[in-house]
Amino acid sequence: MKQGTKTILWASALGIPAAVIAAVIAWNLTEGLRYDPPIAVPTSSRSSPGPSDPGPAPSSDDPSPLPTPVAAVFTPLPLTVDGAVGGERCKVDGNSGVPWREGEGSSIAGEFYTSSLECGLGRSGTVGYLDYLVPRGATRFTAVAGQPDDVRNTTLIVRFEVIDTVSGTVLAAHDLAYAQPQPLDVVVDGLTRVTLKVSLISWGVDPYESNGAGQFADPRFR
Repeated sequence: MKQGTKTILWASALGIPAAVIAAVIAWNLTEGLRYDPPIAVPTSSRSSPGPSDPGPAPSSDDPSPLPTPVAAVFTPLPLTVDGAVGGERCKVDGNSGVPWREGEGSSIAGEFYTSSLECGLGRSGTVGYLDYLVPRGATRFTAVAGQPDDVRNTTLIVRFEVIDTVSGTVLAAHDLAYAQPQPLDVVVDGLTRVTLKVSLISWGVDPYESNGAGQFADPRFR
């Protein structure tokens, strides 16, 4: 039984006049049809970034300048024995030989040089070499190859070589007599490591009795 019908029967049982009952029912119907729209709750157009919200993506039109790369600065200083990354003393097989030394002032065919790498030649068949890393930015190796003016033995023929250490390619090779200087200007662009090598090729007087030497004068990467 519907709630309205129960209400009418209950009111009649109490002796309430029918006109009053009709008025009450009409008022209840009117209130039941009334509609109050919900109140809108204002919200923000964007929420604050949370732990999982990275926020707005950076604009590709950001005018901030990018840092300018700084080029490596290369200084063509003379090479030193201590600067070598590998090598062999000037010697023959089975002999301890003599170490390379740096000349602080010597001349080749009358031309004076303030720096040099010198390999002493005291036995027949003497060979010595030094390995150097090519500095970043260097494109050439320069030096003057020859025998120093003050050697005792002036009858030697000495071979001077510049070699690509990695591939074994000979970049320059010269067999030089006493007072015969040879300027070197070797392209090393793109190379990682080079070898400077000195070998005793021939002699008139045995170097064991009268020593000689081979020099790379003013050796530099440029």
